[in-house]
Formats: sequence, structure tokens, C-alpha cells
Amino acid sequence: MAIPNLSAASDSYASIWRIGYIQWNNCFSQVPSKTVEKIVFGRQEISEQMMFNPDGTFRFIEPAQDLERPEESSVHAEKQARFFEGLLELFRTKFESDPSYISNFVNFCTGSSYIPDLDLHNTENNKWAIRLEYNCSLTDERLPSVFTCENTMLLPATAYDGNIETFEKKLKISMNHTMFKFDMH
Repeated sequence: MAIPNLSAASDSYASIWRIGYIQWNNCFSQVPSKTVEKIVFGRQEISEQMMFNPDGTFRFIEPAQDLERPEESSVHAEKQARFFEGLLELFRTKFESDPSYISNFVNFCTGSSYIPDLDLHNTENNKWAIRLEYNCSLTDERLPSVFTCENTMLLPATAYDGNIETFEKKLKISMNHTMFKFDMH
């Protein structure tokens, strides 16, 4: 059986494929280079509507107790609630002063520069979330750490004693140590 000459169909996507490799220069030949640059290397601009529900609560960030030690974790519930309220206020402030902060946070927690297309009008259908898991085995000296495959950030059960400034400093250190460190060379 003869192998078809795919290069003859230059007006179709079939021309992209060759025997055993892709001609990447043809993949994006009809797309402006600025658009390709934004898709490949850009960060999603996360709007306030994407981040917060109409009632002012987080749209896709949710707290989670230590499942292995729930009774011990619940002892710190007041600190965790104060921390979560502080986080809400921190993100509201960051929207005004540093719009890229939220995108970097999402990237740090998920490994992705983009959040899924959320139904902004029906929050019950949005199953995607970043979980802030309060873990009883972690101390306040520990930097925030993440499991990007699970969209989970691990925090001490004491939530840095509810101090959002301490969290912000530790988050910055943690993000600086990990963000953009996985080069594809």
C-alpha cells in the first residue's frame, strides 16, 4: 500500500503531518505570532468575577481539614477561619496592586497557568477547586507546599496562628523556590 503524499494537501491540517514528525512551523502559520506567544507562554488574567462569588466568597478555593486527625485539626478551627478570611482580604487587595499575583498563585498550586472554564452563573456545577488542607503534622515553620496533580496546598493546622502576613512571606519564599524551575531543555 502506498503512503499518501500529505504535503500535497497544503490547505488542510493534513499537511501538518509528515511521516514520523510534525512540521510545527505549519501548525501556527495562520495564527498571528503574538497570539501564539500568549497561548504558549502567557498567563491567564484572572478577573475578580472568576475569583469570587457574588456573595464575596471564594469561587474555587476551599479549606479542608486533616482527614487523618480531624478532631485535632478542629481544635484550630478559629485560627483556620481567621486565616481564610485574611486570605480572602489578601487576594482582594492583590487584585488592585499586583494583578499577576493571583495567576501566579493558581500556577503554583496547580502547575497550570489557566483555570478551567468555570460556569460563572452556576457555581454548583463547578467541581474544580484549589484545596487548602490544614495538616496537623506540620509546624508553623514549614513553608506552604503543594500537590499540583491534586490542586492542593498543605498548610499547618494552626494556619500560621491565623496570621496572613506570615503566610504571605512564607508563600513568597516557597513560590520563589519552585516557580518556573522546570525548564524543558
